[in-house]
Amino acid sequence: MGQVGYRDGNWKRQVVEYWLWCDEPTIEVCKILKISRPLLNQWHRWYFKTRNLPQKSSTHHLSPSLIAWQKKQLMKNKKLEQQLALDAQNVELLQKQIARLESALKDEQLRTEGYSTMIDIAEKEFKIEIRKKFGAKR
Repeated sequence: MGQVGYRDGNWKRQVVEYWLWCDEPTIEVCKILKISRPLLNQWHRWYFKTRNLPQKSSTHHLSPSLIAWQKKQLMKNKKLEQQLALDAQNVELLQKQIARLESALKDEQLRTEGYSTMIDIAEKEFKIEIRKKFGAKR
């Protein structure tokens, strides 16, 4: 907690904005920035009290841990984009496979209907019962 004194308002504001917009759990943000959760909550309250006030220009730059955290977030986003691209390709392949299987199903249904019609015609023409009669015999 002794390190908190050098952190100015702009740094606090950046930390709170990163925390609000990132998808990291609060505990992870606190570990990365080496601050406690109550302190982050205090900064959060301060941020909402002072967010509409005009800001002075700051010479303070982002800390290395915050930059590393931001890079980690960018890498996660890239991985998510790559996964989404792979998922889109898989969806296209699955849609093609579904179309092919639906076509094959339609062909089989036509074939089945043709066989059924052929049996009906043969039963009428030759007067022979071809289809098996289902049911219990006594």
